Amino acid sequence: MLSPVDPDCDIAVATMAQLLLQQGKVNQALEYFERAASLSRTEAEIINALSYAEATRTQLQVNLPYSTPNNIAC
Repeated sequence: MLSPVDPDCDIAVATMAQLLLQQGKVNQALEYFERAASLSRTEAEIINALSYAEATRTQLQVNLPYSTPNNIAC
């Protein structure tokens, strides 16, 4: 569901991922981090995007036991 930014602009996608994560929209942020990894042009960019994606995935797993249908921000 990559729509608010140009889905082929690596900088826009990576920035949107960060903004979504800061807003607590973790599931959406993960989608953007994964897209950012696929758009990366250098090894450093790939490592950065994949590191954020994995950290976001871990955050989802850690929060899962504490989530209720009423307090999920994603």
